[in-house]
Amino acid sequence: LAVRRDRQRRGFGSNLLSLGLKTLDEAGERCASLFVRESNIDALRLYKRLGFEPWRRVPNYYADPSDAAVLDAD
Repeated sequence: LAVRRDRQRRGFGSNLLSLGLKTLDEAGERCASLFVRESNIDALRLYKRLGFEPWRRVPNYYADPSDAAVLDAD
């Protein structure tokens, strides 16, 4: 999921992810994971606040610009 830069820090990302997690929970899913750019500090903070913890790093996962991915799971 992504939120346009001019719409960030208004709760949209948190609301979107919370709704998605609630929907998964209602469907009986008990685990979720996601990839995030290692340099995306704001997203990493959001995911941590929502209960995700980093468990794996994948070097050079993203291109243009090159960046590692951090896999988070709740």
